[in-house]
Amino acid sequence: MKIKKLSSIIYSGVICMSLAIPSVALAAEDNAGTVTSEVYGTGGAVEQSANDINFSFESKRQSSIEAIEEYQKFFKSVEGKSFDELTTSEKENMDIYLAEFTNIIDPVPTDRITTMAYDESTFTKQLEFVLDMNAGVSASHILDGLSASNTARSAAITYAAQNGFGTVTWDNPADALRHFSWNFIMGFTIGVADARTIADNHELALIGAKYVATVPVSSTSEKIAYATDYLPGVVSDTRASFTSFTNTFDGSSIMDLCNNSAGRKYSLRGYSSSDAYLQAFNDAYWTDLVWYNTVSANNKATAYSVWQ
Repeated sequence: MKIKKLSSIIYSGVICMSLAIPSVALAAEDNAGTVTSEVYGTGGAVEQSANDINFSFESKRQSSIEAIEEYQKFFKSVEGKSFDELTTSEKENMDIYLAEFTNIIDPVPTDRITTMAYDESTFTKQLEFVLDMNAGVSASHILDGLSASNTARSAAITYAAQNGFGTVTWDNPADALRHFSWNFIMGFTIGVADARTIADNHELALIGAKYVATVPVSSTSEKIAYATDYLPGVVSDTRASFTSFTNTFDGSSIMDLCNNSAGRKYSLRGYSSSDAYLQAFNDAYWTDLVWYNTVSANNKATAYSVWQ
């Protein structure tokens, strides 16, 4: 069996403002309705839900920052080692850190910080968290990204319920709102560079989780090591080849990459604050967003340019 090494992913410095955004991505008329009334009509409920979550978020913030910073020191001490080269103590420490990250990101109970997951396993969320830390994103920016995801997820849940999508917040306009708003808020609060790193890692974690499901290892720590070793090659291959990119990223991820980039781009357009995410979404709705059922060759080309 090939020995897997703990490694980090190197990201390019491309800023999303310079990236092309799809010019047309229309949702079905019966699903979209009147954007202004439906989006702004949910504002109060969304704000209340986000405030409730962010209150508990702040109560855990300092201990979470300390846990992240301790892990980052630990990672630097073992970076480049294979999992088999870790000492028993180092493996035990890795398990302890992963358990602590679960306490930070696990959505149950409700006083814990949650990610914008909809079909993710605990491992996928742990991997996403580790990828952010290994990429050098600061502890405070990681937590601000989580806070932004709380607000975006709450907005999407409310939007879906009030616009005929029920509880479904993926592969539809509610999904577009979730990803767009998440990146718009992050663009304001942590800057578009770290916002892109976090958003890209969200997509990569899903790929990494699928990969380790095929690897004959059982411990979470070893799965993390395999995934973090595997994913830099995925990034390199999918940036070098459009065919590799389209074979790796499905329609849902194509949609997410485009809408993530649109959110970051709109965060640079002079809106008053990160709280203007609903206004920005409304402005982008008919021109700069992509829906799952309308992913086109042009959207794939745009997503590929975003991924560079």
